[in-house]
Amino acid sequence: MTLKSVNYHGSRIMQLLASFEDPNPIMSSILHMTNKEIHMVACDKFGSWAVQKFLANPNVTQKNLNALYERFKVKLN
Repeated sequence: MTLKSVNYHGSRIMQLLASFEDPNPIMSSILHMTNKEIHMVACDKFGSWAVQKFLANPNVTQKNLNALYERFKVKLN
């Protein structure tokens, strides 16, 4: 199934999941999204808040942050 859009309620749910003590299972799901889907969420007016919440969580591993960075880097090049 391909992500087609981000809505306010989905973004709020993602933000709540991002605040869990162990956000890594959700982060793993994000990293299984296509590059196009990740960029769509990050650039969306609602989705960007969810991405910001994950990046701000001190419990997200450096490995997952690096993996997400690599996914964004592909789009920037």
